[in-house]
Amino acid sequence: IKALELDGEQVVAILQLVDCSYKLNKFDDLQNILKKFLEVHPDNTDIQYCYAAALFKTGDLDKAKEYASRLLESTPDHLGAKQLLSVIDEALSNNTSCCESKDNSCTCECAKEQNVDNFDSKYVSKLLNLEDLKRAHKYDEVISGCEELLQANDLTANEKEWAELLSAECYVFSGNFEKASSIFEKVLSVNSNSARALNGQGALAIAADNWQLAIERFESSLKIDKNNDVALAGLGTCAVHSNNNEEAWNYFKQALNINCENVRSILAIIDLGYRLNRLSEVEKVIEAYLELHPASIDFLYSLAGCHFAQGKFREAGQEVDKILLFDPENQRAKELQGLRAETITPSTHEFCSF
Repeated sequence: IKALELDGEQVVAILQLVDCSYKLNKFDDLQNILKKFLEVHPDNTDIQYCYAAALFKTGDLDKAKEYASRLLESTPDHLGAKQLLSVIDEALSNNTSCCESKDNSCTCECAKEQNVDNFDSKYVSKLLNLEDLKRAHKYDEVISGCEELLQANDLTANEKEWAELLSAECYVFSGNFEKASSIFEKVLSVNSNSARALNGQGALAIAADNWQLAIERFESSLKIDKNNDVALAGLGTCAVHSNNNEEAWNYFKQALNINCENVRSILAIIDLGYRLNRLSEVEKVIEAYLELHPASIDFLYSLAGCHFAQGKFREAGQEVDKILLFDPENQRAKELQGLRAETITPSTHEFCSF
């Protein structure tokens, strides 16, 4: 913020502030800085999108819709703007703002899995914070937090299920499959229509190399929620295991059409894109994610590698430059920067590997 007060046109600093604002859930300063930038550069579509999202986050829904609509008029294929406008319309119809109904991202993964309208606001913020901790891989903290919440006597049935599922998922990530399995079974014994619990059982089936059971669980989850991107990604993983790459590609694409932030599907699409020689489509998937997370070094790196593999060296160099602006000591970016163009071939798969 101090740097931008001195020079409000530092785009890299603005993108870094965007990233920090979402992680801290603080948007007033960001909104003011983006507004000043657009007064000088009104046609910058990246900043237009960030500004519309910041307006949404601060509860100014009408103005957020105005800017998102204006962006779509000039850039009709802007996926992020389309998704943002959809969320704004939904919020307007429910007379709620993002901070009242969503967590820190406009296409919130946990909001897709849990209907927050049915939860007591006293515990929703705590549960959403635990979702953030899960995405930050702080599984022990999430488990402890869920256990503490489950001690409360006034949890609703939905809130209790949410906390139980969160802890179960973190037990999966921590390798305690037995504990996770018992929780998923417990949830389903109370609510047989819990798509999230069925997804959890599907993930455990994959870990146990029981691929048929995994398919059954993910298909059952989709019958409950046809827009379940997690279940579609699970079926894509099963298809990859069976070497049905075309089928897998379609599942992962469906998942990303629902949620362009489904990282598991993005990584799979990158991998399959090299196998199936569909790198131009891989570019679009990564770019859609970067529209929402412009400072993601891992995906900037993946996009650079994708450009390199297609012989688009100038574009690749631009992405490498972005990485080095964010992280001047990034070794992977330096290695890409030092490669001679003539040594790069379309089979250079390692460039997209994290």
